[in-house]
Amino acid sequence: MLSYDELRSYIEWALVSEDEVGILTPDDGVVDVPHVLETMRRRLLGLGAVIFENSTISHLSLRDGRITLTNGSCEETLAFSNIVLTAGAWNRSISERWIGYRPPVAIYACQLMLMKTSVELGATPVYFEDSHIYIRGMGKSFVLVGNGRVVRLNDPSKCPAGPEPEYLLEMSEKLAQRLRHPEDYFPSGGWTGVCSSSADGMPIVGRLPGLENVYIVDALDGYGIMRAPALAQDLATYIAVGKATEALKTFDPSRFGGVCSEPDKIIELHSMS
Repeated sequence: MLSYDELRSYIEWALVSEDEVGILTPDDGVVDVPHVLETMRRRLLGLGAVIFENSTISHLSLRDGRITLTNGSCEETLAFSNIVLTAGAWNRSISERWIGYRPPVAIYACQLMLMKTSVELGATPVYFEDSHIYIRGMGKSFVLVGNGRVVRLNDPSKCPAGPEPEYLLEMSEKLAQRLRHPEDYFPSGGWTGVCSSSADGMPIVGRLPGLENVYIVDALDGYGIMRAPALAQDLATYIAVGKATEALKTFDPSRFGGVCSEPDKIIELHSMS
């Protein structure tokens, strides 16, 4: 726990009031996502796995356990005994088209603003609870800013390329109340990422209701890189031995009682949305 004086010293670039305290978690881990994915790729290939990249599912049949992948003019048909849907926000369209099941998820785009600055914030993310803004430095020249404001989507492929102008204005106004020298920060665009969320904000992981050999990992709500490794290990064990861990029982797709409609509210866990 950081006192007012300690907090003001730790984030000297921010305005802090005397009634505020801070919580510092120095042991939190940070991973390089591209490095993790490349490591997984190498290990899978080392285990003899075959990876098909940039391919489209042109046919999938549960009846005969076959899937056809198309990449340009090339076509490959594979047999399977079990299939796991792990396409993130694209799970819904794949499942609806080829399996006849609609995962009860809402699809949305999470927005992030990029600012250019000469102020060095450091790489430790800072979260302001009053405005729900999180901010972190990226190198010596840029700052990333977000607050969980989302854009609901019907089709993840139609995700906007950048954040909404209204979002950029909102972030700028809220940051001006927190930055010690707001004149040193300049909006420099931003980007969006596609996510999916369940009605209760928790992941959907397990066997699809009424199907013996189809499993899903969905609704990771923007926290996939943190949750996926452990969930994947538990799911692989479940498929191999037929016994689910207590965590997987909590995330079972059947907990929604067969309701397949899109949730009315998007629960993004680090925001008030």
